[in-house]
Amino acid sequence: MSNEREVADMKQIHLNGAETQLERLSKLGDPLEKINKVINWEIFREIIENAIRKDMSKGGRPPFDAILMFKITMLQQWYGLADMAAEYHINDSLSYMRFLGLEIGDKVPDGNTIWDFKEALKEKEVDRKLFDLFNGMLEEEGIITHKGSIIDATFVTVPKRHTTKTDNEHLKSGEELEDLPAKSAERQANGEIKNAENVEAQMDMDARWTKKGDESFFGYKDHVKCDSDSKIITDFSVTDASVHDSQELVGLIDEKDNDLKLDSGYVGEDLQKEILANFPHIKINICARAYRNTPLTDEDKAKNKVIAHTRARIEHIFGYMTRFMAGITSRVHGLARVKRDITAKNLAYNIKRYVCIAG
Repeated sequence: MSNEREVADMKQIHLNGAETQLERLSKLGDPLEKINKVINWEIFREIIENAIRKDMSKGGRPPFDAILMFKITMLQQWYGLADMAAEYHINDSLSYMRFLGLEIGDKVPDGNTIWDFKEALKEKEVDRKLFDLFNGMLEEEGIITHKGSIIDATFVTVPKRHTTKTDNEHLKSGEELEDLPAKSAERQANGEIKNAENVEAQMDMDARWTKKGDESFFGYKDHVKCDSDSKIITDFSVTDASVHDSQELVGLIDEKDNDLKLDSGYVGEDLQKEILANFPHIKINICARAYRNTPLTDEDKAKNKVIAHTRARIEHIFGYMTRFMAGITSRVHGLARVKRDITAKNLAYNIKRYVCIAG
């Protein structure tokens, strides 16, 4: 009996210590506590539960709460946490546990459960619905004004694929690989690997190489449109890195847009004609580009300066993601899963931005 009383006393002391620590975190300004005060997470519940609902008539372990799981995916995007790392850090951090509504001793979803949850969202195409739902709320509140829009793209880096130049050309052309299967079969015959197919499965065959200036990039692109007043991402598309920014431009424009600010990479009369044919009310502002023997005039420079001043706001978005959201990267393979992660990254940014605006 005395041992049981000692255990109970120690547990109470531990809980009291946790409360004291949480009070200190609140005084220091726990950003996650502020997010919970501003965001109504329940608006996401119905969409998520419809996507992950399980038939419990056959038994099995009850699923974790849908909002708890969704908030974990946001933590992953804010802090750059892989699935297994998320499990560890949630167990380790009082701030994370409070954000998720957990107490010391509560069961935490493991890495595989987190992965399965995100896969379910991807398969039911729920990620984009959550993004659009949140933006609909921001429009109703007048945060998104649509007075002006800025469009730009940023690279999404992924682990590099070690394939030969020949195989890279095959991938670009949509042809079957040549060098990798032969080399993998040879390694399997020599007993270096057990299964040749596993080698290819561990490489991202959808990612592509591209160059910007003198620098080469491997991965994907996040083509983003933002509201120039609020710096909220209003639309986006995800492609491999080889797709030129201008190819995604028209698809990002809609009838709500009134004024576009674009850099010189979007120059092209045909492109402008296509936009105006669909949306004649839109005012298009594109930075002028200098050509050989045709330098920019003073008027061009003045106009570019005005456009660039507004366009800098979209660079603030990419800069924030890079500096304060663990970078614009993805650990997964394949376009479908990268789209899932980038959709979550863009939504996670919008949530942070809304909390900043709301004060």
